[in-house]
Amino acid sequence: TANILWAYAKLKVPDRSRLSQELMSMAAVTLNKYKPQEISVLVWAAGREDRPIRRKFLEAVVASCSGRLDEFSPHGRATLTKQLSFMDSKTHANFLDQCIRLSAGRIRNFER
Repeated sequence: TANILWAYAKLKVPDRSRLSQELMSMAAVTLNKYKPQEISVLVWAAGREDRPIRRKFLEAVVASCSGRLDEFSPHGRATLTKQLSFMDSKTHANFLDQCIRLSAGRIRNFER
């Protein structure tokens, strides 16, 4: 699912069949089965969608992943942060703060 949605978004395929919307809806209810890298790919693909499913999917990600953020790579957390920052919702502020704290706490791990 993650790879199909990534390819659709990357290639800018028009979704006349609504396949990407259906796959995103299915992924939203089974997020706990996905690896963090797969969720990052799904979030990136959702960010390319300009449909109501985008908001619903990102809200599902916040609900499902807030306890798993430490499993995400720095790039994965950056993807989450970027896509959620476009949503004007105060309900995501705590999730975004958590992403930022985790990332900032690991800055010293980067080589100079």
